[in-house]
This record gives sequence, C-alpha cells and structure tokens, in this order.
Amino acid sequence: MSTSDKELRDQHVTDQAISIVFQIIRYVPQLGSNNINEIIPKWLNYLSIKTKPNNNLISNLCDIIHLYPNQCFGKEYQHVERVLEIIQFFQKTDSQRQVLTDTLTFIKDSLQSNWDTIPESKRDGLSKHFN
Repeated sequence: MSTSDKELRDQHVTDQAISIVFQIIRYVPQLGSNNINEIIPKWLNYLSIKTKPNNNLISNLCDIIHLYPNQCFGKEYQHVERVLEIIQFFQKTDSQRQVLTDTLTFIKDSLQSNWDTIPESKRDGLSKHFN
C-alpha cells in the first residue's frame, strides 16, 4: 500500500469517526452536561478543513452549534474562531450552503447579544469575521 493510499484510508477513517461522534452528541441527550463540556471542544479539534464535508456532517455540525452554543463557543469564547473557520471553509462547497449561512447568522446574533461578556482579547479576532 502506498503512502498516499494509507493517508486516504486514514483520512476516511478519521472522517467516519468524526461523523459518529457528531451523531452521538446530536442524538444522545443523556450524554449530559458532565461529558458534553469535554467532548465538544475535543471533537472540534479533530474536525479539520481536511474533513470532507457532506450533508450529514454539515447538518449535524449546525444542529450541535444550535443545541450546545455555550459548549461550542467555550466559556471564554475560545472556540468561536475555530467554529467560524470550519463553517466558512465548508461554505465554499456546494453542500448545504444555506444551512451554514443560517448557522453563521445564529453565531453572529449570539455574539452580538453577549458582546459585553466576551473578553476583549477575543473581540478583535471575532470582529474580523463579521466586518
């Protein structure tokens, strides 16, 4: 097996694992607040712009952001830029563009309504995404 074949297989396995974790977060509410605060940030770190977007992945991502905005954004809004980068990358595909746009609007509205609670050190980085 060539290196590129192995890399493709490894990326496929990673994409499948990400998709499964998405589904667990989305459809198993009893996961509860004990674990969700740890799982979502780790899961966001594994989700990369190398991940091949598909309708299921994008739908789950957007639903999870709506269901768990505090966990997706982080207490100090430390994850928001990562979430925005992922969504903006996925928007470049033809898949589910409107769902992604609606989720960006949701994030923007959430940030605007909580702007005073966002640490100043994060505001500059976040404002560049919406100007």
